[in-house]
Order: sequence, then C-alpha cells, then structure tokens
Amino acid sequence: MRDGLEMQFKPTDIDGTEIQVVTLSGMLDGHTTIGVEKELADLTEKATRLVVDLKGLTYIASAGIGLLLATRARLLENGGTCEICQAGDAVMEIFHVVGISDLVTIHESRAAALAQAAV
Repeated sequence: MRDGLEMQFKPTDIDGTEIQVVTLSGMLDGHTTIGVEKELADLTEKATRLVVDLKGLTYIASAGIGLLLATRARLLENGGTCEICQAGDAVMEIFHVVGISDLVTIHESRAAALAQAAV
C-alpha cells in the first residue's frame, strides 16, 4: 500500500483474449494518483484490454476521475477497451455528481466487465 492506495495487477485470459485487471483499494486522490498514473501509462503501452476494479476504493477525487478517463481514452484511441467495475456507493455517488456514470458504463461485477472487455 502506498499512501492510502493499494493497486494490484492480474492478467486474465478469457477464451484466448488476455485482459489486464487492475484492482484499486483505498483512496485515489491528487496525491496517490501521481504514482498510479505512471503505472497505468506503462501498462497501456503493452495491454489493449483493461478492467479497472474499484471494489475496494473508498474515495476518488477529480484527479483520479481524470486518470481513469484519460486511461480509457488512450486505450480506445488505440483500438482497445477499458471497462470499470464494482464501484462502491460512495464512489458511485461521486460519479453521479460529476456525470461520469452518464458517459461510461460502470459494471456491477468483475465478470460483466471481463465479458465486455473480451468482445
């Protein structure tokens, strides 16, 4: 855990399609986003399919939202996909307030996000 945020990476294979799963736990704010940004940039240089699991995320600031949207945009521009899943109530409330939930599908389960990423 680094300064209130834990990030885990796990490659997953769905019917021969490799999908990188990133699980975030804790708080994704202006301070913790700095380290995550570099790791996600490195990951998206290699991976084209990404699932970001927010199940353990308790708070997300505007910097974290910007990071998720920029990561998603980078993958989409390169023909990839980025699915977000399992945001808790507190994070979903923030997404609703800033309108993210109107722009991006937030899957209720990791299985649903993986299925969509494999398409």
